[in-house]
Amino acid sequence: MRESGPPVAGAATASAVGFFVAVAGMVPAGAASWWSGEPVAALAVLGIVVLGYACAIRNLPGSLMTALLCWMFLNSFVIHAHGDLIWEGSADLARLAALAGAALIGTACGCAAVRSHEQPEPQIPATRRAPETEHIRTLEPLNHG
Repeated sequence: MRESGPPVAGAATASAVGFFVAVAGMVPAGAASWWSGEPVAALAVLGIVVLGYACAIRNLPGSLMTALLCWMFLNSFVIHAHGDLIWEGSADLARLAALAGAALIGTACGCAAVRSHEQPEPQIPATRRAPETEHIRTLEPLNHG
């Protein structure tokens, strides 16, 4: 099985850039939550942000760290408006799982997209032996002596 191209960045760089992606993603997420009145809208927006970022970088640890950062921002600033990071049990686990799933799907889609655009390796034909030539034999009459 062929490997897809290398990730765009290493895990540390992808996580550091993922922080800025998470911060930038909080702007439309906060607006969506304010407009709809539900934090689920913010979760959907952050899921799309994580999915797109993971598809672009193709680095699973970096995209999972970005999903964790997005969950922390979602929990701290959208769910709890005072910046408190509080664990609420199954609701937070479901939000974290949704963002981690977006990271996994995005990474898989990014790797599949790169793999589908790779050029196949050129096949160099193996050298073949020249066909043996058959000599034309003249038929000589049989002498039965």
